[in-house]
Amino acid sequence: MNIQQTTVPVQPYLYSTYLAKAERLLLGKRSLFETATSTIELAPASRFMHPAPIFENSDLHRVTGFGAGTSRQYELGHTLATWRHHMATSAHRMKNLLLIDGSLYAKRFKHSVSLKNGPPFSFGLAPRLENGVLAQSWLGARYFGHWLLEDVMLGLLASSRGDALGVARQLTEQQGDYALLFNYRHKDLPDVAYVEDIEILSDNGLNEFHMERLKALRKRFTGQSLYPRHSGVFLMRGSSGEARQLVNEKAVADFMHTLGFKVINPGSESMETVRAAVANANMVVGVEGSHLAHGILGAAPGGSMLVLQPPFRFNNAFKERCDLLEITYAFIVGNAVPGGFTVDLNALAKLIDRVQKHTQLG
Repeated sequence: MNIQQTTVPVQPYLYSTYLAKAERLLLGKRSLFETATSTIELAPASRFMHPAPIFENSDLHRVTGFGAGTSRQYELGHTLATWRHHMATSAHRMKNLLLIDGSLYAKRFKHSVSLKNGPPFSFGLAPRLENGVLAQSWLGARYFGHWLLEDVMLGLLASSRGDALGVARQLTEQQGDYALLFNYRHKDLPDVAYVEDIEILSDNGLNEFHMERLKALRKRFTGQSLYPRHSGVFLMRGSSGEARQLVNEKAVADFMHTLGFKVINPGSESMETVRAAVANANMVVGVEGSHLAHGILGAAPGGSMLVLQPPFRFNNAFKERCDLLEITYAFIVGNAVPGGFTVDLNALAKLIDRVQKHTQLG
């Protein structure tokens, strides 16, 4: 990446994010494919058979709501064995864009990697950016799970193609440790710039190329000689993140401990502490949420993930990755109570037994 210094011409600009939004609403949005000057397919799309999860059919009667950005049809579709199409990995060459607060603008086009909306009106002088590959996503700025399982992968792919670029973000100590472990880094973008040439990657499809790279991260995380296989781990959630409080979490944690499971709250521990607890676990158990991303990296080969589902936020965000990593996916839907939800320990014990018999790992 070359950011021209003050000794070379900068470009004046006048821009309104309000007018840009109105234009997209009135005239329609343009996609990456429509806006790019060229698109290269880095890896083809894939089609896989996804098995049905392990669960009790009666649990579905308690489901009352679904996660943001998903739907009843999609989430309940995860309860069936079905073929799914996973998009190709592509690189889109973009030219002559305006960067403001982590969003790239062109006519009827906006691509954000920041939670900022940008100022209503903005004008001044902007440096010119030449060449680079965007290494972040909007979801990665919002959710830890997307950062760990998507932005890290995106950044490594970007680095292999040129200068990886991203908005300056304040990482937690745990994220910083993960970044060091996986050698994830990028050059910080300025707040405002004219972007003469940049590459934006489409890497959301869980195709064979994507999964090969995820398996490489798992291998580095689990370190076969460092962390022996063990019965499992319960990842506590507490009250972090969006509201889905497991009201009887302590009782569940105590129960999991009696089964020989490790119990940890990953949100309050270092990456190395989490890694030691999660790596090569035969079973990963936890409330649906971003903290289960640790389990995607750490679950033992042929292991399982058992998700405790809030009835008001039924979401299977990790199922497809589990399927393609040959990690058995199971879930139990809790009971809504004031302040959150509870999980019946007898029902949980029966489901754990089913999963262990299915995987034959015990």
